[in-house]
Amino acid sequence: MARFLVSLAAREGQEEALQTRLLEEFRSLRSRVDEEKLSIDAMVRVPDDPFAAQYPVPRAFDAVIDFEASGEVVSFSGWLEGIADRLVDFVYADLSGVVTGEARRIAGSVGGPERFLYFMRRKADSTHESFGRYWGEEHAKFGKKMPGTLGYEQLHVDPAASRTAATHAGFGISEIDGVAILHLESVTAFGAAAGKSTAGSQAIEDERNFVDGRNSVGMALKIVHTSR
Repeated sequence: MARFLVSLAAREGQEEALQTRLLEEFRSLRSRVDEEKLSIDAMVRVPDDPFAAQYPVPRAFDAVIDFEASGEVVSFSGWLEGIADRLVDFVYADLSGVVTGEARRIAGSVGGPERFLYFMRRKADSTHESFGRYWGEEHAKFGKKMPGTLGYEQLHVDPAASRTAATHAGFGISEIDGVAILHLESVTAFGAAAGKSTAGSQAIEDERNFVDGRNSVGMALKIVHTSR
């Protein structure tokens, strides 16, 4: 299965217009691919994102299209080609991006109306490969016991394929090492449950072993269009 995250940084004042435009792109993508072989979720950042204060340095994304398909993704590549030009009035191309790689379900199930996405960059003293090993083999244990979640996935990014996809799209960001995906019933419920547990603080502490936290960014999003 091929997994792609197309992440969009809205121009100031264009957040609502981008959400409307997102529906057009969603319909265009869905029409290109056999529905039995795809999963598409289009998401927008929740108002007053509670994670904004936790990740103050990097620019968060305002919308994300999460695409997964079995077999060939030629139709997806055709849709992706030149998307920056189609959205030039709504997004900053240099602050938007595409990453692709292998998705691994660590716990629970996929779905739910909201998500937390954490776009992670490795520490300078590690390699992409060592980052992936530690994240997948050691850090994953925290996701298995995180309260308030429906499911937890890890997207292990393919750097070369991501650079190619970002170039085709016309976007600037591809240098992400991994994306943590938490499937949620609600961000509020997740926050309340996490606040009563030590799992969240332990996970954050462990991230210091392999994540460049200053240059990584997390955000809460809600599903606005889906094809599952």
